[in-house]
Amino acid sequence: MGKNTNHSETRGVTHPVLVRHLQNTSRVGVPDADLLDAYTRRRDSEAFAVLVRRYGPLVWSVCRRQLRDTSSADDATQATFLALVRRARWVRAATLAAWLVGVARRTSRKMLLSDLRRRRREATAPPSPVVQPDTDMSVRDLLAVLDEEVEQLPLHYRSVLLACYWQGQTQAETAHQLGLSAASVKGLLERGRAKLLDRLRRRGVTADVALRGMLAAPLALAALPDRLRSQTTTLALTASVGTGWAPTALVGLVAGVVAAIVGVTLAQSEGASPPPAAIAPTAVAARWGAPPMATDVDDDPLPKSAILRLGTSRFKHPGNAIELILSPDDKTVVAYGGQWVTAWDASTGKKLWTAPSANSGGGGTAGERLLVASPDGKRAIWVGARDRLEIADIASGKCAQISVKGEPKNLRVTAVDISPGGNSLAVGTSIGVYLTDLTGAVHQKIANPGGKPAFGANGNDRLLFGGDYSFVRYAPGGKRLAVVTSDAPKSLRFCDPDTLKEQSRIELTAYLVRLAFSPDGSRVAVTERDNAVRVYEVAGGKRVHDWAVKLNNPFENYTSAVAWSPDGKWIAAGATDHAIYLWDAVTGKEAGRLTGSGWYPWGLSFSSDSNVLFSTGWDGVVRRWDVAAAKQLPLPNGAVRGSDVVAASRDGSRVAFATETDEIHIVDVETKKEVQRLKAADCGVSRMAFSPDGKYLAIGGSHLTQVNVVLWNLATGTVARRWDWEKGRDPHAAVEDIQFSPDGSQIAAVVFRQHAAHVLTVREGARQVLPHQYIYGLDFAPDGTMLATVGWDRVIRLWNPKTGQVARQVEVPSKDKHDDVRMYAVRFSPDGRTLATAHMRAHVSLWDVKSLQNKSRFEIGDFSRNALAYSSDGLRLATGNYQGVVVWDAQTGAKLWDRGNMGDSVYTVEFGRDGRNVLAGGNGVGYLWDTRPGDPPRKELPGLWADLIGDEAVAADRAFWALAERPAEVVPLLATKTAVRTAREVNADQVAKLIAKLGADDFKTRETAESELAKLGPGAQPQLVKALSVSDSPEARLRLGRLLARTADSDTTRRRYQRLTALLGQIDTPESRKLLRTWGDTAVDSLSEYATAALKRCSSRQP
Repeated sequence: MGKNTNHSETRGVTHPVLVRHLQNTSRVGVPDADLLDAYTRRRDSEAFAVLVRRYGPLVWSVCRRQLRDTSSADDATQATFLALVRRARWVRAATLAAWLVGVARRTSRKMLLSDLRRRRREATAPPSPVVQPDTDMSVRDLLAVLDEEVEQLPLHYRSVLLACYWQGQTQAETAHQLGLSAASVKGLLERGRAKLLDRLRRRGVTADVALRGMLAAPLALAALPDRLRSQTTTLALTASVGTGWAPTALVGLVAGVVAAIVGVTLAQSEGASPPPAAIAPTAVAARWGAPPMATDVDDDPLPKSAILRLGTSRFKHPGNAIELILSPDDKTVVAYGGQWVTAWDASTGKKLWTAPSANSGGGGTAGERLLVASPDGKRAIWVGARDRLEIADIASGKCAQISVKGEPKNLRVTAVDISPGGNSLAVGTSIGVYLTDLTGAVHQKIANPGGKPAFGANGNDRLLFGGDYSFVRYAPGGKRLAVVTSDAPKSLRFCDPDTLKEQSRIELTAYLVRLAFSPDGSRVAVTERDNAVRVYEVAGGKRVHDWAVKLNNPFENYTSAVAWSPDGKWIAAGATDHAIYLWDAVTGKEAGRLTGSGWYPWGLSFSSDSNVLFSTGWDGVVRRWDVAAAKQLPLPNGAVRGSDVVAASRDGSRVAFATETDEIHIVDVETKKEVQRLKAADCGVSRMAFSPDGKYLAIGGSHLTQVNVVLWNLATGTVARRWDWEKGRDPHAAVEDIQFSPDGSQIAAVVFRQHAAHVLTVREGARQVLPHQYIYGLDFAPDGTMLATVGWDRVIRLWNPKTGQVARQVEVPSKDKHDDVRMYAVRFSPDGRTLATAHMRAHVSLWDVKSLQNKSRFEIGDFSRNALAYSSDGLRLATGNYQGVVVWDAQTGAKLWDRGNMGDSVYTVEFGRDGRNVLAGGNGVGYLWDTRPGDPPRKELPGLWADLIGDEAVAADRAFWALAERPAEVVPLLATKTAVRTAREVNADQVAKLIAKLGADDFKTRETAESELAKLGPGAQPQLVKALSVSDSPEARLRLGRLLARTADSDTTRRRYQRLTALLGQIDTPESRKLLRTWGDTAVDSLSEYATAALKRCSSRQP
């Protein structure tokens, strides 16, 4: 709205009516699904024109907000609809609006980046943005933030929000247009709005401001000019039939955007979160971040914002994997699991592509076959979201969706196979088996009434948690189809592959988990739920071999994947003891046991010559095994497989990571080269930490029947001390957290399964046990006087680490019955005033250390293990989640940075020495991230100063990093802008006498003494603090506390001083250190405290 707009003229108009009055868009009543269908099937030009009229204003408005230039917004709008021409057949009608907005934003970003590069080449000043005369800058900027945050939501929420808020439609209109029920729209709108408001809150945007912006969105929805609508429609339609002409730049832009979104939009269409969007860099950002094409030691590209990778990405899937295929030519290996499908070069392990599987729930249950390769090796087919299949080009990963046509949408696909001829599919679902062509058209089906088994006899069989299922697999040669349905899970049927008429059946001993045919199709090997692998003759059902695998996992036991070698000699099967068993298929004798998998192996595939077995499992690692030797093959080219266990030295110069074989590699951060390797005998590695002085490294883990902590002397490369103690009853006991005391004299280690913290004395080697039920995390106070422990018992305990006595504790209350406040981690703030705890309910709570009273809490979405850390200046908190690492404002919980996507759960986070970098361990690899903003603000010094001392956390953080790049200007600015409170000289004897009178019997004497002390101001503060620590008079303590409270800084003032001193510490020049020293010596408030701490950090970085 323009600044001169008369709002009073429109206040009485209801929202939808007002939108219709202000925008000139088509209200054609045809649902999006019908329009898309008409265009994709018949190239109906009118249908496409209606889509342009319907969504053109939305797309154009989004482009204008990003580009600020009308002509550029016109080009981006045309490019967006050209992209729709190319991808229309893969776009779901229910999410069309969100798809278009996502493409529009990517296109605009690409144009911004191209424009920036052009201006750099031409060395000209950027043109002034064209702003419409009726544009309100504050509303426009808010809408840009809304556009950015709504793009991060799952697609189904986005579509409804865009329709109801951005386009101003009623819920009834939205339901009709998107083909949804009114109830679905209402629910999606409520949940989507809540998620959006939560995301905005983390950026510091309050709910009332956000809602005002959402209500303003349709008012800013300018009508698409007739000229642009006509040009866009004509250009798109002629391009779709290959007869039109489009500018070369526009065609190239569309090609780049389409290539970028091919792997993203399909995941979004089923609700998976997209990867963090790239943001056009600025000149300052280019100096901040890692090089655009940075690579690791294996010459594999690093993610954006990553500085260093610890451990290889070769043959590493993002998350767990439960299916694996090898192309017939042995060139490509593909794994499926979590929400991703990944392909690698089978000889080098180099990643070829990663695509979204869109399946968030399937995997690792009975009767599944979720990934197959076509017989010619050109395509991979996998199970997508519930009723969908994805068919991908195995070379590029580009994929298209199909579904079983004409069947209920609530079915769930549980298995798929492609016929040996490659022209039809067998699809197993929760309600039956279907034979379809490659478009999903059904030819035959078998019903599965379901109902059995329901999670097993005791209700907790994890292999049945997926519910009803149907398993399918073609026999070699295609003469029969193996079928098992959950209503008869022990009946293995062989059916005619054309008619599905049953030919024969075998009654199994237990229900089927997986199945493999012999190369000639005459036999089948079946993993059955009684921990056995059995081989049957297809004709007659005779049992040929029966191998019972002895398993003693205390949690669950079963055999899983099974594979038959192409030469017919070997049968391989995985089990929950992490081993892969090999049998001679002819004699039935065990031929070997392959050990070394990190977790349950679920995917197996032999090479075409049967000499190599590829495997994967819940650890997400693809491994290669020499079948004849029964040994794991090393990674190609000497690559090193890492782990989740990483640590950083306090000065930030070195980082360490553990390999999967428990060897420790130490890397110099500046040179990115390995400088040391350590390996202790009989010691596993689950956690580690550098000593405060960087001279030692403590390793915590377990081996066989013992828990271990090993202390390495890094100068000599030898073990300085070692502690070993028995695991006890639980064989899975290991160290979950490990910390040094600030002076390095003690090490504290958590053993969750022993319900104890173990405090180890470095010099004497003593071990003290502190009991804490279900303990998971601990931390030493910065002054070393306290040790905090937390756990699943919901209790925070503060211990005296010298005596082992509990000083105080508090049980954390729940807000309601759904509020799970069990704790994973605890960390002291660097100033020792605050405790941060991370909770199962995916939130962080902040506690006052002295009182253990809760100060605040903020939601973090999700949380994984001990991944919680303060930056050394106390301004930021880092947490790990199920995708990567996120940085928050440590006081408000506003999200500052979230580009550390690692593909799976993060278990360790640590800040570097100056808060710029975060080290994170997860998904079997470590990353060192540059966590500064990718898009620093383009403001002059006064604007940056205002943001720095302001209340908006995100703006303050962005200003902080921008100012850190301008030391010559910033140090004088802080020196002149910061008012320093100094103390006038006081008479110490006079102060002592007045303090003594605070406990006098006479009330008037006490009152007068307090009044006189108050007049002395901060100069008396040191004596007041000392008196309070030793006084035993309740009256005197009350008055002393009151006097100190009068001179204490407010939280806002402390926070401002903390930022200012941290900025000077970040700059770390002689001038900045001089100013810090002055403040530390002369100030009498918290400015002195923070200046002294910042100067100490600077000193620790000096050579």
